[in-house]
Amino acid sequence: QAVQLAREVQVIRDEIGAIEAGTGPAPAAPVELVVQTRLFVNSEGRHSGEISVDFPDVTRAVNGDPITVDRYELWVRDVSNWDESNEEDRRVWVLQATASESSLSYAPLIPRNIYQVRVRAVARGVPSPYSAIVERTIEADTTPPPIPSALELTSSGATVTASWNLLAETGERMP
Repeated sequence: QAVQLAREVQVIRDEIGAIEAGTGPAPAAPVELVVQTRLFVNSEGRHSGEISVDFPDVTRAVNGDPITVDRYELWVRDVSNWDESNEEDRRVWVLQATASESSLSYAPLIPRNIYQVRVRAVARGVPSPYSAIVERTIEADTTPPPIPSALELTSSGATVTASWNLLAETGERMP
């Protein structure tokens, strides 16, 4: 418990230090997050995931005053196989993207893994409180490919050669 408490105190000190470094009130926390995931094939031909977060612009400080946000930050952590009861298994939040608009995305993510995301706004160097945490699983491609067309076998002496026209049984191109 002492280790966990020390970590939490350090996080609070870091947050206070960041706020003291800036000027003015902190922006309000982003709300109404819309979090979407998608699966895609990367340049190496492997499945990969992407997570996108959209939300309304933050226009007010925590005290209610109007505020102009300089940037938004997307923080992500992988919580797959996470043992929340194990103090040593604290998953670290990683800043994965920043943008001046209230729309952020990050890739590559591992299919079938579970990710938590949160965002915050920064104005004049002062970060907002974090948004609520949203959890999403990067879905895997579970659709099997179509049945391939039949192999064509030819023989010449002691050699048998199998060839395939790269089409599905229906005549469509294979994915």
